[in-house]
Amino acid sequence: MNNSLFTFEELFKGCADWTDTLKKTFKLPFNVIKEGEDTLVYEFSFAGFDKSDLEITAEPGVLLISASKDDEKVDYIYKGLSYKRQKSVLPIPTLYEVDKITYKNGVLRIKFLVNTPTQVKKLEIEEEEE
Repeated sequence: MNNSLFTFEELFKGCADWTDTLKKTFKLPFNVIKEGEDTLVYEFSFAGFDKSDLEITAEPGVLLISASKDDEKVDYIYKGLSYKRQKSVLPIPTLYEVDKITYKNGVLRIKFLVNTPTQVKKLEIEEEEE
């Protein structure tokens, strides 16, 4: 049972603008998946890249995702696949936190959990020291 202050549907609707922005700015194909009542998963395609080619850095409110592959040592007769450097910024919606990041078969999965207070918490007011 979900004890959060918001329903998943309310939170997911709040992600619609986030997803629309991502569609315009992210260069690689991606999926958005609802898993359970409080989990959102983004899948990004990095076909041809190894896990060691990816780098993810967390900054306040965003994840920086970059991928680069060194294929200069390969003597191509014909090169139809591009492994050029990819770099994107993934904004994290306010009420979500990153739970888990996995990579398998060219798909990067970033799992977000809803991060809402589940109970009312009384806050103490302290005396300010002079």
